[in-house]
Amino acid sequence: MRKLLLLVVGLVAFSVNQAMADTDDERRTIGSPTAPVTVIEYMSLDCPHCGHFALEVLPAIRAKYIDSGKVKFIVRDFPLHQPAVFAHELVRCAAPEKFVAFIDALFRTQRSWYSDDNDLVKHVLLRTAKLGGMSEEKFNACMADKAIEELVLQQRFEGGSKYKIDQTPTFIIDGAKIENPGTADAWAAVLDRYVK
Repeated sequence: MRKLLLLVVGLVAFSVNQAMADTDDERRTIGSPTAPVTVIEYMSLDCPHCGHFALEVLPAIRAKYIDSGKVKFIVRDFPLHQPAVFAHELVRCAAPEKFVAFIDALFRTQRSWYSDDNDLVKHVLLRTAKLGGMSEEKFNACMADKAIEELVLQQRFEGGSKYKIDQTPTFIIDGAKIENPGTADAWAAVLDRYVK
């Protein structure tokens, strides 16, 4: 009886977590939710390679594949260090229509906010939040909200356990983990194999 109860509790927890993950993916999707190809990026906002991808490569992918409805792109958290946890929390607290702008802003200002001093990190992130239209009160509530921190860390854990992710950026295309192709041209060659 106890094993059955544990199984039921586990299934309910899985269902709740899966429902949260599905809703989270919908909120953090760029492109049409009905696009035939799904690309998931596990990224850390303190990762220079992730910043390069977001600022230099993703715009070309977006123009050719995402905006045309061929690919949907889902952003998932995989913070590598504590400053990135704070930055990912900030993105989660941004209005849904601003999450891409917040990600871009955080990558553009990465050197200014990355520090071992958590107070300094939060001070600089607050400036970014205000520039994005977030009040100081909302920012402080966001940083204090343990449920948001838990969502960030849970997504990191799931990426590590489900896909064996150990570095960023890591990409999943239609369920298969791939090495980062690097350039926009190399990405096009990969995506052309998936897009029919």
